[in-house]
Amino acid sequence: MMQQMQELIGTYSNPLVHLSSLMSLRRSLMNRRTLYLVLIVVLLIVVMLTAVNIFNIIEEYSIRNIQAVDSQITGEIRTYINDKLEKADSDALFLAEFMGSSSVLNSDVDVDYDYNLKRVQDIFVRFAAINNLYSQVRFINDEGDEIIRVDNDGRETQLIQDDKLQNKADRPYFRNIINQQKGSVYVSPIDLNVENGEIEVPLNPVLRVGAPVYDRSNRLKGVIVLNISGDRLLKFLDDYDNISIINQDGMYIYNRDSSKRWGKILGTGKEFQKDFSADTMARIVRAGEGYIEENGKLITFKRFDAGHELWYVLLSNDMAAIAKPYNDLKRALLIATIAGSAVAGLLFGLFLREYRRSVTSEKLEETNRLLIAKQSELEEDYALVEELNAQLDEQTKNLRKQRDITLAVVDSVDDYIILFREDGTITINRNAKGLFNFEADDTVKAEEWARVFFKPFTPDGLADELVSLLSDRFSSLQKEIYLIPRSMYFKLYSVPVSMESGEYIGRLVVLHDITREKEVDRLKSELISTVSHELRTPMSSILGFAELLTTRQLAEGKKKEYIGIIQSEAKRLTQLINDFLDIQRMESGRQVYNMRKVDIKAVAEETVRLYRDSSGRDILLETSSTIPFVYGDEDKIKQVFSNLISNAVKYSSEGDIRISLSRDGMMVKCSVSDRGIGIPDEEKDKIFERFFRVHSEDTREIGGTGLGLAICREIVTAHGGDIWFESEVGKGSTFSFTIPIYREVKEDSRHDE
Repeated sequence: MMQQMQELIGTYSNPLVHLSSLMSLRRSLMNRRTLYLVLIVVLLIVVMLTAVNIFNIIEEYSIRNIQAVDSQITGEIRTYINDKLEKADSDALFLAEFMGSSSVLNSDVDVDYDYNLKRVQDIFVRFAAINNLYSQVRFINDEGDEIIRVDNDGRETQLIQDDKLQNKADRPYFRNIINQQKGSVYVSPIDLNVENGEIEVPLNPVLRVGAPVYDRSNRLKGVIVLNISGDRLLKFLDDYDNISIINQDGMYIYNRDSSKRWGKILGTGKEFQKDFSADTMARIVRAGEGYIEENGKLITFKRFDAGHELWYVLLSNDMAAIAKPYNDLKRALLIATIAGSAVAGLLFGLFLREYRRSVTSEKLEETNRLLIAKQSELEEDYALVEELNAQLDEQTKNLRKQRDITLAVVDSVDDYIILFREDGTITINRNAKGLFNFEADDTVKAEEWARVFFKPFTPDGLADELVSLLSDRFSSLQKEIYLIPRSMYFKLYSVPVSMESGEYIGRLVVLHDITREKEVDRLKSELISTVSHELRTPMSSILGFAELLTTRQLAEGKKKEYIGIIQSEAKRLTQLINDFLDIQRMESGRQVYNMRKVDIKAVAEETVRLYRDSSGRDILLETSSTIPFVYGDEDKIKQVFSNLISNAVKYSSEGDIRISLSRDGMMVKCSVSDRGIGIPDEEKDKIFERFFRVHSEDTREIGGTGLGLAICREIVTAHGGDIWFESEVGKGSTFSFTIPIYREVKEDSRHDE
């Protein structure tokens, strides 16, 4: 279509020349020579100015384009380094948690220490071999002694023997890491590695990432230290031109000219301020990111946080090199314009002289008709082109919309989806990117991705098995796997994918998170064990004493004692069954509540009196005369008090138990406090779950189904209240709940002392 338009315009141009000539000839009263010279001069000036202006616009657009590209490049570099540092943070926390839970730090049997240490050393060696970014992976105890150290020179991984391990207690990074809170990470500023008091040669820049290690008893045992090799971290920058990285002091951390690096540490005096100016450095630090022109350079910069110092990615371009092709074109265009205009003027004059002799009025009319006809055709062609462009734009818009919808649907799925295409490229959804900290890279083939993706999974050999399936267009795979670094269970599904036409696309791998299901299975198993134990104990007592009553001659006193025990155990068995039935009714919505005006103070006093008499413990009730009546089910509120006080008695062997009532707005707040064992932080989120009980050495002999707190939560929630707790290990717990005040409260409805 465009070729047809060009042909039409070419045909159209000849009549225009004819018309222009005829109009010039008609101006017979003007001096033709003067008009000719004026036209040539004006044409020359217009062409020159237009050409120069066009190239200036193109040059300016080119510079903006370069700025946009440079900004994208520096942003990608910043993101890449940040991702590496965040992965190092995650690895340090993972190793700290792994080391803290290992038998090396928690075993009470000395004879197992060497065996356990050897297992941990093997894991450290495999970890260092997989993660080539780290030049050293170490565990240092709380006295600064290196216990495990693995060196990785980029080619091989080596476990350092005991006689070569050192004490690092005086090193600043050790002191900083050992002082970190549990679960936090310290990242040191990058510097040159020092051995025996001198800078290591060849230069070895190191950035250290570390986390404190606590054992299962929450005792500080040491630190994990990962030495990130600066050369390996920044090696990818060798593929870029004119890239530099500086810190906030202007010291070059990376420059293509290696002699400029580490000027402040080595005392060479080479720094960014010497290449440009202190004012430019100050502007970069102040702005954080943007563009600066100085000394004929266009500098694009971006700031990011690298541990305990700020880094700046710089990309510089020579302005003269950018402008040179445009300046050359300007000069060439000016010369060509002048020469062309002169030649055109000469030819134009000769043409006028010959043409005015032959032009007639008939030719003028013919030319006019041709112009009108060609103009009509051209308008039709333009209309057709516009229509085609509109259709193409609409189709493109629809395709993009469909693609965006498809990607949005895939990204919204809770599962982790990876497509290994036949051409070797990868497509992953948002969940998978977050799980693996990976971005798809078309330069990396599917086999390499498969090995990298699934290396941290169990069972062993999964990566090899998936790689072997990439070329298999028929087989499917379903397997349960475990992701070690994330402590997550998955159901893996792998199927071949083809289009409706039968064309093979590749292999789809879907990971479905079943960690929650695993936890539910574990709780079910624990429930079965708990129910079996709780039912067996009272049943054994009932059967045992019943047998004694029927098979032996017993004194009346003994008979009464045994009958009392049977009654007590029967009540206990009944209570256990009732708890199970209660929680089932509540969670299914079938529980009926007898809602009415309730004297909550009297309910609390009665419950306290019962447990004070039965347990012999010092149970105190703190209340006031202004406690109003509440609106609720009296028996269910009493059950909440009973469950909370029962737990306080069971989980605290000494110290008083305090129950307090107070008004809180339109609610009555009730609290039960003890000085017992407390609840560990890692178990607080599960405390109100069904069948959950606090796990510790002190609670193994404590009975119960783990349903009490779940029942309390259901009852309080059904009343429109809230239930919560505060607890500290070794100091005790306080459980609080609220019940709505009876709406028609009168002054005489308050309690009097």
